[in-house]
Amino acid sequence: MHNPMPPLNALRAFEAAARHLSLTRAAQELHVTAGALSHQIRGLEDLLGLKLFERRVRSIALTPAGKLLYPGLQTGFARIQEAVAGLGPVGDQRVLVISTPPGFTAKWLAPRLYRFASAHPDIDVRVSSSFGYANFTTDGIDVALRNLPLDAAGEGAGVLLAHDLLAYDELRTGRLVIPVARAVSTGRGYYFVCPKSRSERPQVQAFRTWVKQELAAIDWRMVR
Repeated sequence: MHNPMPPLNALRAFEAAARHLSLTRAAQELHVTAGALSHQIRGLEDLLGLKLFERRVRSIALTPAGKLLYPGLQTGFARIQEAVAGLGPVGDQRVLVISTPPGFTAKWLAPRLYRFASAHPDIDVRVSSSFGYANFTTDGIDVALRNLPLDAAGEGAGVLLAHDLLAYDELRTGRLVIPVARAVSTGRGYYFVCPKSRSERPQVQAFRTWVKQELAAIDWRMVR
């Protein structure tokens, strides 16, 4: 016997709630009320004849049935998002949304971004600064540059341990000085990341090339 396909909105509501394990955050992501989201999920449970969540006082948890359903739906919605993102020319090829931590945006990216804009006036660059990791599936982010945050020493308030890339401009201009000539390797670095489906987009390739050129142009002899 063929089982009818549940409504797509109900499946999307369940996927978001299962990913966040929060009806409130899932409702915010989908731009609906928590009550409407809960109603969609209850309708899905009634249709399937199964409970998908254990509803607790301040939280929710997946039932065994919910744990079985969630991975397939998560993969399915991610595939849909990638398929839409991969349409290429049909989408807006002028827009490039970049996700970076606030410290990196303020100390490295923002002071240089005008050069990228001048070299590529056809690309509409938008920067999303956040400490959280980018969700390429739901946040509309094209590329991300990620690692650590910083400030205070620049105001004469003391000393700090800082990533050399973030401190470079202030060392070059003399706003900061190196009091102890000792560099320590953290074993960490900044990484350029993007979904594979977007890696060949012209604006992504242009930005990646520009970042490499900017890093290659840094003269560490000026600050050491």
